[in-house]
Formats: sequence, structure tokens, C-alpha cells
Amino acid sequence: MVFDQNCEPSAADAPRPPRFPRGITDRDILAKARGFVASDRATKAAAFYTQKLGFQVAPDVRSLASAVEMYEAQILQELLEDL
Repeated sequence: MVFDQNCEPSAADAPRPPRFPRGITDRDILAKARGFVASDRATKAAAFYTQKLGFQVAPDVRSLASAVEMYEAQILQELLEDL
């Protein structure tokens, strides 16, 4: 299959889903991820989040920040479900 740059969507095509920002906006989460990298704990933190989330987390700031955000949201949801 070749991508045609001149192709325009038709009215019958499904609408494109909205875009979501990819960056981490929470400064606390980003600071936590940067702290892991700065203190040489990034590999251990990545292994922890890999085990808890069930997918491979790389030991870099962006991946760790995403993993921290997902893990904290997961914990919060579990707490709210117990209420």
C-alpha cells in the first residue's frame, strides 16, 4: 500500500479522533522522573513500573514520567473503587 498525499477523506469516512497532548503537564510527576534519572535510580524505577503496569518502561525521563502518571492514576482508581 502506498500513501497518497493528495488523498482527501470522504464524507463516508469515520471522523478523526481528537488529539491529546503527549507531554507530561504535572510538574511534580516530571520532577519525580527527573529525580530518578539524576540519582541513578532510573533502571530500578523502570523495572518497578514495568512489573506494576505490565509493559516495558524505558529508564528515561519521558517514559518514567508517563509510567508514574499511569501508576498513580491506577492507584487512585483502585482507592475510589473501594469506597
